[in-house]
Amino acid sequence: MTYLLLLAVLHLADGYTTHMILKSGGRELNPLLARLFARIDHRLVLAAKGGAVVMIAYALGSPAPEVLCALSAVVVAWNLYVIKLRRATAEALDLLKMEA
Repeated sequence: MTYLLLLAVLHLADGYTTHMILKSGGRELNPLLARLFARIDHRLVLAAKGGAVVMIAYALGSPAPEVLCALSAVVVAWNLYVIKLRRATAEALDLLKMEA
């Protein structure tokens, strides 16, 4: 049960970080989600996806929650890296504009 709670928290983090990337002009790399985002508000899609993943992990039982936690942690780490990279790029561009 602990892994299911962790999985839910990781999917909240995934949803939040994905939202931050999209809000800053980024795009979704998953083609299925990108198509859904074009038709439905991305926040609703991310919430539904997170709930579905937790329910599927519960239904499958061990080791599914553990494996999905590891994969979700990698996705969140990647999203955080992208956010940091986008911010650093924006700051560098701002500095270049100041010098011009």
